[in-house]
Amino acid sequence: MAIRLLAIDLDGTLVNHQLEMDPRDVAAVKAAAAAGVTVVLATGRMFKSSLRYAEPLGLKGPIINYQGAVVREIASGEVWYR
Repeated sequence: MAIRLLAIDLDGTLVNHQLEMDPRDVAAVKAAAAAGVTVVLATGRMFKSSLRYAEPLGLKGPIINYQGAVVREIASGEVWYR
C-alpha cells in the first residue's frame, strides 16, 4: 500500500531548538511531495508563525494549527475547519 499522507509536527520534530529545519529533512519532505504524498504540517502554532516553515518546503495544501483546532489552506488562508 502506497503512502498517501505525511503529517509532520514542527517544534521538536521538523524544527530544532534553534528554530531551524535540517536540510536533509527539507529534502525528504520535498521528495515525499514530489512522489505524490500529501504533506501536511500539524502544529500547536498559530497559522502565521507556521507559514515560515511551510513555504520553504513548497507546501500548498492544508495546515493544521492550534493543536488541531483550526485547519487552513496555505496559499489562500481559507479556513477549512474551526
